[in-house]
Amino acid sequence: MPGHRREAAGCPAVALAPDQVASCANLALTGQPGQHGNMVQRVVGTAGADADTPRETTPWSAIHSALAVTLAVLVLVQAVIAGQALFGGWAIDVHGWVGNGSFLLGLLLVALALRRDVGKGGTLVAVALVVAMFVQTGLGYAGRTMPEAASWHVPLGVAIFGLAVVHAAFLCVPATRAAQSVPDVAIAIAAGPPGPDSP
Repeated sequence: MPGHRREAAGCPAVALAPDQVASCANLALTGQPGQHGNMVQRVVGTAGADADTPRETTPWSAIHSALAVTLAVLVLVQAVIAGQALFGGWAIDVHGWVGNGSFLLGLLLVALALRRDVGKGGTLVAVALVVAMFVQTGLGYAGRTMPEAASWHVPLGVAIFGLAVVHAAFLCVPATRAAQSVPDVAIAIAAGPPGPDSP
């Protein structure tokens, strides 16, 4: 029968022209003679030439993710301490100590992001986060004598918490799209009528 047909039972239907099969850079094809002069091709590879590979999970990646989550928690703790210092009896100095520790942790996360392959998005968010925390630290110290600086300290803290959550999500969820495996598809490619030299 002319054209292309699926030979493997239970496999998803695939219809490829011969030139399409030859142009699939990410497919490994192994051929063997089939019935009626067809060449049966077994396809093993990834779906799409631009499919990314998933980031490898290592002990360092688990530590990196845990530190990112810790930073998000510390930023939230700072907000709690600030609220209790304003309307309760807590000392505001603790807020500053936790803030300085969070900034140092942010620097460590940037170093880890640059050293490890976390993707462009994860690295950019880590850098933006540490820059925002640097500004936040300056506003915190300036806000002791300048009310205007203290007023900007609050919304920037909310933004930093959002960045910290996004950064943790980049590290806890695979940053790259996992390669979709082609489920061992067999394709029969019509070889055309046998030539005069064919057996």
